[in-house]
Amino acid sequence: MFGTNATLGTDLTLLAEVLFFILLTIGVVVQRQGKFKLHDLINTPVVILNTILVIWIMVSEFLGQRIPQQALARPNAYYVVAALHGLFGLTAAILSIYCLLAGWKILPRKIGQLRKVMWVTYIVWAIAVTLGIALYYIWYVRQPEPVALPDPTPTAVVEAIAGEDDAEIGNQPPPPQNIALVNFEFNPADLTIPAGTQVTWTSQDNAPHNVTFVDGSLETENFFAGESAEFTFTDPGTYVIYCTIHGDAAGNDMASVITVVEQPADAEPIAAVTAVPTIAPTEEPTAVPTDTPTPEPTVEIIVEEVGYDTTFLANAAVQMATAREHAALMLAAFNAGDMDTTRREAEQVVNVINGESADLNNDGTVEDPSDGQGLLFHLRNARNQAEVADVSPDAEASNATILDTVNYAIDQLELAINEGISIIDAPIGPDVEALVRMLGEADDDGGLQEAIAAATLIVDPAEGGEVEAVPTAEPTPEPVVVTVDMEDFEFVSNNVTIKTGTTITWINVGNAQHSAQAEDGSFDTTLFGSGEERSFTFDETGTFAYFCELHGASEGRGMSGVIVVEE
Repeated sequence: MFGTNATLGTDLTLLAEVLFFILLTIGVVVQRQGKFKLHDLINTPVVILNTILVIWIMVSEFLGQRIPQQALARPNAYYVVAALHGLFGLTAAILSIYCLLAGWKILPRKIGQLRKVMWVTYIVWAIAVTLGIALYYIWYVRQPEPVALPDPTPTAVVEAIAGEDDAEIGNQPPPPQNIALVNFEFNPADLTIPAGTQVTWTSQDNAPHNVTFVDGSLETENFFAGESAEFTFTDPGTYVIYCTIHGDAAGNDMASVITVVEQPADAEPIAAVTAVPTIAPTEEPTAVPTDTPTPEPTVEIIVEEVGYDTTFLANAAVQMATAREHAALMLAAFNAGDMDTTRREAEQVVNVINGESADLNNDGTVEDPSDGQGLLFHLRNARNQAEVADVSPDAEASNATILDTVNYAIDQLELAINEGISIIDAPIGPDVEALVRMLGEADDDGGLQEAIAAATLIVDPAEGGEVEAVPTAEPTPEPVVVTVDMEDFEFVSNNVTIKTGTTITWINVGNAQHSAQAEDGSFDTTLFGSGEERSFTFDETGTFAYFCELHGASEGRGMSGVIVVEE
């Protein structure tokens, strides 16, 4: 509400307490003027409503976080100010209740003594409100210095040593992963890792957090900025994790999901994923899927050659393998409950088939691992080639097989595009499984599986059935433009990953002036007003942190963002 890390409920509580004190002050003034009935009319509802609010907060926050015990065990500003605020607030509530009951003659009173108690109550109430404002600043406004996360252990590069046991070389532990607890979120929120991975959670917030597993495997003590907790995941499965203070076991608010998979003995070590620390609120933390290598398909080689150039078939085989790999990642993400990654992988499958480089899920980033031409492009050209080819009599049967299988693959792929778009719009199990099946991952009847078999018809058996891409004419790529809205006072998409050559356009949809200024000075839009826009094209790879010169600062403070540029 105020551009802080506080929830709407917390903001409303602060406003209510300030309003109550203002009304209490007005009541004191009118009482001094002799307007006793007006004094009672103002202060009676204030005392009753404040008592309800104090009880609610004492139960849900003060006792829930064990503030008194923590203030004694860890005498820092977070707990000490909270404890003092609770003490003075409770005292003010008790005194005000006494004054109310005595004023209405429910309890015995002496006018002179009651007035003294009322003044003490007013002073104690003023101290409690002041401490409440200070507590709001410490808990939700003050930003800690960014904490450098430990560098992940790089993927081991092991050289074979004569006489060394190959099994020992392959049994390297997975690299550790780091998760930041920042802006009351886990960053990244969702993660897929192999069994045996050690995960370290490091807090970047002033507020205390903890790491609690729904299944009871781990429950840490509360820890603060710069402090960490560790856990090694040895058993495959899906682990729902949350902070008991700021989230819940149902996965709401500050929660995370970690999927642990069994790593094949011969798989490459999975690269570590390190969260990029940022203090600005992030819209939607983005999970980084672990790429599990897809086994190469094995098919029967029927003939050695058909007598014409088979470049299109060779390139189609490579694109088919790429589409199947992302379909497998899509299915894994769906089974793990990660719908954002499911949509992103479905977009990559459709773009590999079409080769159109479209932002189908409207997340501001184009996910296109294709060769720029797409699977259908290669297969349609292969079909045209087979239809007009002047082949020898010995190759006619093989050419007819290629034509039939490619036609079947094209039909299946056109259906697969529709399935992929349906998944992007609303992922459901039947659609995900249907797309995987169409791409030949679940059985040997899919269009891509048939097309792979068609492509291997022309491979020399002596080469072992391997298919390599042969460069074809590269089309001129369409320029990619990604937009980032600037509201008051945040970049709506403040963490964006793009490819080199992409243009970022910042659009000011708020009322105030804003700018986008790189920390390293590589770009600066300068200030521009509502309804205006500025653009910059990123031609080099790297990570570019930036901020608004009026409402942000370096190191991710205030209105800021990060752009990651990849090849």
